[in-house]
Amino acid sequence: MPLWNRGTSKRTEDFDASKRRTHTNPRAAAALKAGPLEVRLRKNTEIEKANIARRQKRLEHLGDPSKPDGSDTASLVTIEDHEFQHIRKSKTWREMWGDLLGSRFHFWANEEDAKEKREECCWSQIYTYTEYTKSVLTI
Repeated sequence: MPLWNRGTSKRTEDFDASKRRTHTNPRAAAALKAGPLEVRLRKNTEIEKANIARRQKRLEHLGDPSKPDGSDTASLVTIEDHEFQHIRKSKTWREMWGDLLGSRFHFWANEEDAKEKREECCWSQIYTYTEYTKSVLTI
């Protein structure tokens, strides 16, 4: 299961660039996608902050149509699920880039950590029971 529910926002590689609403320059989009992870994380942090401001303006406009409307939100730069998993499992990376990841990442990472811990606990209990059964049967 992906960290972010991307819905239809994650386009195929051959998606017509002229139909994009954000990252419309194909060369710039490719450069962003191929860039270092830290650069992509920083860019996503900037995009998220701008999107929050846009959503706030839209909300204010809905409450009072005389106020300016917010523009459409921008898409985030792609960070692959395996990259998020790597950050989650590396204490050093998690500490180094924690401020760039936001609360959604931390909630997800904590849930995944807890789930892995529960699974490890279950497997160790099964192993212990199996070893106990073997010793009883050999007596």
